[in-house]
Amino acid sequence: MEAPAVLLVMGVSGSGKSTVGALLASKLGWKFYDADDYHSEENRMKMGKGIPLTDQDSMALQLAQHFTKVRSHLAWYNPVN
Repeated sequence: MEAPAVLLVMGVSGSGKSTVGALLASKLGWKFYDADDYHSEENRMKMGKGIPLTDQDSMALQLAQHFTKVRSHLAWYNPVN
């Protein structure tokens, strides 16, 4: 079986996603992208205070930026349809 090209770590707030993701990336020699890095400073402040983000806060723009970076690292990948 081939190793995965991308690994997505998901979970609720404060569950350790960033810690686990960074440790896995370090062990595997992969780049690590934290979705929180794509939020505005205002959103990061809210999250740091435990204030839930609204749908407006976490619009698709931040996720699009994240997945654009991931996709650029998979430019060589050409799945068979």
